[in-house]
Amino acid sequence: ALLSHLHTPYLKVALIDLRLLVDAHHPARRLLDQMVEAGSLWVDESNSQRGIFPTMQRVVDRVLQEFAEDVVLFEELLAHFERSMNEQQRKTDTMEQRTQEAARGREKLQLAKRRANHQIRELLQRAPLPQPVTNFLTKTWLDQLVFILLRDKDEDRSDAWEQAVKTAEDLVAIFEPGAATVRTGMIPDLRERITAGVRRMGSHTHAALDALFALLDA
Repeated sequence: ALLSHLHTPYLKVALIDLRLLVDAHHPARRLLDQMVEAGSLWVDESNSQRGIFPTMQRVVDRVLQEFAEDVVLFEELLAHFERSMNEQQRKTDTMEQRTQEAARGREKLQLAKRRANHQIRELLQRAPLPQPVTNFLTKTWLDQLVFILLRDKDEDRSDAWEQAVKTAEDLVAIFEPGAATVRTGMIPDLRERITAGVRRMGSHTHAALDALFALLDA
C-alpha cells in the first residue's frame, strides 16, 4: 500500500528518463527493488513502527514532496536506503545470534541439570539418609554441581567436579551402615569443604545448609 503511492512519480520518471524501463541499475529502479526486498524481509504488519517500514515511509514521502524533474534525488535516496538496509541487517543478525546463544544456553542448562540430578540420585541410593542430608544434596549441592558444569569448560571432567562429587560422597559415607564411628573424624574437614564450595557458588539455601551443619554438630 505504501509503495503504491510511487505510481505517479515513477510514471513521471519514465517519461523523463527512459533508462528506467531498460536499465536494472537505474537509481530509481534500484530504489524500488530495494524497498520491495526490504519490505518482504523487515516489515512487521502488526506493528508498522518496527523494522524498516518507518524508513520506507520517509523515502516515499520525500519522493512525493521533492521530486519534480531531477532524477538525482533517487541517487541520494538510494544511498540513504541502502545504509538503512545494512543497519537493519546488522540488527537482525545480532538478534538472531542472541536468540541462538540463548537457545544454546537453555540447552546447556538442561543438560547440566540432568547430569547433576543423575549424580545426586546415585548418591541417595547408597544408604538411608537423614532428611537434612537429602535436602542439602537435592538443593544446595545439586545447584553446586550444575554451577560447575556451566562454569568449567571441562564440565564433569574438571577437578572442581571431581572435588564436589567427592565431598558429596564423603557426606553420604558418614551415614552408611557401620561407618559412622569410623568416619565422624571426617566432619571438620567436610564442613570446611562444603562451606568453601557454597561460598564459591555465591547463593544457596541457608535453611538446608544450617540444618545439615546442625546434624553434623550433633
